[in-house]
Amino acid sequence: MRALIAFAAFAATTASKAAAHLQNSTYYNPVVPGWHSDPSCTFADDTFFCAFSTFLVAPGLPIYASKDLINWRLASHGWSRPDQIGLPNAARNVDWQQGGFFAPNLRYHDDKFWLTCTFVEVPWNASGQATLLGTVQSTSDPFDSAAWSDAVTWDAVDIDGDLFWDDDGTVYLHSAGIRQQTIDLQTGEVSEPVYVWNGTGSATPEGPHIYKRDGWYYLMIGEGGTQLGHLETIARA
Repeated sequence: MRALIAFAAFAATTASKAAAHLQNSTYYNPVVPGWHSDPSCTFADDTFFCAFSTFLVAPGLPIYASKDLINWRLASHGWSRPDQIGLPNAARNVDWQQGGFFAPNLRYHDDKFWLTCTFVEVPWNASGQATLLGTVQSTSDPFDSAAWSDAVTWDAVDIDGDLFWDDDGTVYLHSAGIRQQTIDLQTGEVSEPVYVWNGTGSATPEGPHIYKRDGWYYLMIGEGGTQLGHLETIARA
């Protein structure tokens, strides 16, 4: 639910780019049918690209492309080689239904596509603890599965990792919680996490995305869980 609403927000903010394709048109949802949860989208080269969760399914992390936000085609898979992620031995044996790749984040920066994800190795216990592996891959050709790089990994503090490049070149990683870290995309080295916002008081703040416009930073998150209480909220600094 959180991701679907975020997808709707993305579609709304980019509607002007696709307006020429939408005049006097009719379409039916879902535009990407089947099991395609947690969409994360970006826009580059006059094309919309979206990545989706796949959990334990391989090949994983499909990338879809569209010129109009309506007609989509499979472009590639972020994970197509068994050794691409470099998972620990324990993670290779994950067989519980909600394990594996959670909520990818797709970004375009400096002529490259960047795909961030969290591999859930051990599920959350009663204390809210889990074993999580953060991953990031890149490519200059989103239409070729083989072009996606091997993953750089780190011990993740939570799911829903989102990348943000600031004007000075610093790369920030934001995760559910809502926590912020700096990250070296070449080594996977991350700083100590800092809580930056707990939302408006609803449960389970998650799915952070950072945007910068006119000197302001905007932080959009989901909160309230994944049922009827879910909502999207935005803070700025």
